[in-house]
Amino acid sequence: MEKLQFTTTKPESYIGQKPVIAKIGFPSKSMISLSFVDGRILSAPLSRFPSIGNLSAEQKKQYTIADDDTIIFDHCDEIYHIQDFFGLPDDYILKR
Repeated sequence: MEKLQFTTTKPESYIGQKPVIAKIGFPSKSMISLSFVDGRILSAPLSRFPSIGNLSAEQKKQYTIADDDTIIFDHCDEIYHIQDFFGLPDDYILKR
């Protein structure tokens, strides 16, 4: 019996694709969302990021994206890296 082989030109995952932040938004008073250039959107509760949550609506609009993966708010002392939102792989990848 012949074994079927499937090939695809595009992988069905984001493995190997660097997440590059395109913009951030605030879909509600309690959430932050990061939109990535590849179409991904990550949302997180602001309760995990109280320094951002304490900013006024106008202050939340005043930010810079640096090096594709770092968010710096003009009125906040914290600097946020993409790992702050995704976590570190060692924190969530199962080890066998």
